[in-house]
Amino acid sequence: LNYKSTESGWVDLQARAYYNMIRLDERSITPGSTLNRRDETDLTTVGIDVNNTSRFSFAEGKVKSALTYGVEWYY
Repeated sequence: LNYKSTESGWVDLQARAYYNMIRLDERSITPGSTLNRRDETDLTTVGIDVNNTSRFSFAEGKVKSALTYGVEWYY
Protein backbone atom coordinates (compact mmCIF):
# COMPACT_ATOMS: atom_id res chain seq x y z
CA LEU A 1 0.00 0.00 0.00
CA ASN A 2 1.40 3.38 -0.97
CA TYR A 3 -0.32 6.72 -0.46
CA LYS A 4 1.13 10.14 -1.25
CA SER A 5 -0.82 13.31 -0.53
CA THR A 6 -1.23 15.64 -3.47
CA GLU A 7 -2.05 18.56 -1.17
CA SER A 8 1.02 18.59 1.10
CA GLY A 9 4.43 17.04 1.48
CA TRP A 10 3.67 15.75 4.96
CA VAL A 11 2.18 12.41 3.90
CA ASP A 12 4.05 9.82 1.81
CA LEU A 13 2.89 6.59 3.46
CA GLN A 14 4.12 3.10 2.66
CA ALA A 15 2.85 -0.12 4.24
CA ARG A 16 3.94 -3.69 3.57
CA ALA A 17 2.95 -7.09 4.90
CA TYR A 18 5.25 -10.04 4.40
CA TYR A 19 5.57 -13.77 4.96
CA ASN A 20 8.79 -15.78 4.58
CA MET A 21 9.34 -19.50 5.06
CA ILE A 22 12.82 -21.01 4.91
CA ARG A 23 13.86 -24.64 5.28
CA LEU A 24 17.56 -25.43 5.66
CA ASP A 25 18.85 -29.01 5.51
CA GLU A 26 22.50 -29.46 6.41
CA ARG A 27 24.60 -32.61 6.62
CA SER A 28 28.06 -32.66 8.19
CA ILE A 29 30.18 -35.68 7.29
CA THR A 30 33.41 -36.31 9.16
CA PRO A 31 35.86 -38.42 7.08
CA GLY A 32 36.88 -41.68 8.78
CA SER A 33 34.17 -41.39 11.43
CA THR A 34 30.71 -42.80 11.95
CA LEU A 35 29.68 -39.57 13.71
CA ASN A 36 27.79 -37.74 11.01
CA ARG A 37 25.41 -34.95 11.82
CA ARG A 38 22.28 -33.77 10.11
CA ASP A 39 20.50 -30.55 10.98
CA GLU A 40 17.07 -29.42 9.80
CA THR A 41 15.94 -25.87 10.44
CA ASP A 42 12.56 -24.34 9.63
CA LEU A 43 12.10 -20.60 10.01
CA THR A 44 8.86 -18.74 9.32
CA THR A 45 8.58 -14.96 9.60
CA VAL A 46 5.39 -12.89 9.38
CA GLY A 47 5.51 -9.12 9.66
CA ILE A 48 4.39 -5.64 8.74
CA ASP A 49 6.37 -2.49 7.95
CA VAL A 50 4.72 0.95 7.99
CA ASN A 51 6.57 4.21 7.41
CA ASN A 52 5.91 7.79 6.39
CA THR A 53 8.16 10.47 4.88
CA SER A 54 7.35 14.11 5.60
CA ARG A 55 8.97 16.67 3.29
CA PHE A 56 9.35 20.34 4.17
CA SER A 57 11.57 23.32 3.40
CA PHE A 58 13.16 26.26 5.19
CA ALA A 59 14.58 29.62 4.14
CA GLU A 60 12.00 30.29 1.44
CA GLY A 61 12.48 26.87 -0.14
CA LYS A 62 16.29 27.02 -0.29
CA VAL A 63 16.79 24.29 2.32
CA LYS A 64 14.75 21.15 1.66
CA SER A 65 14.47 18.38 4.25
CA ALA A 66 12.76 15.02 4.69
CA LEU A 67 11.96 13.10 7.86
CA THR A 68 11.17 9.37 7.62
CA TYR A 69 9.67 7.52 10.59
CA GLY A 70 7.78 4.30 11.08
CA VAL A 71 7.51 0.92 12.71
CA GLU A 72 8.21 -2.69 11.82
CA TRP A 73 6.76 -5.69 13.63
CA TYR A 74 7.65 -9.31 12.93
CA TYR A 75 7.19 -12.67 14.53
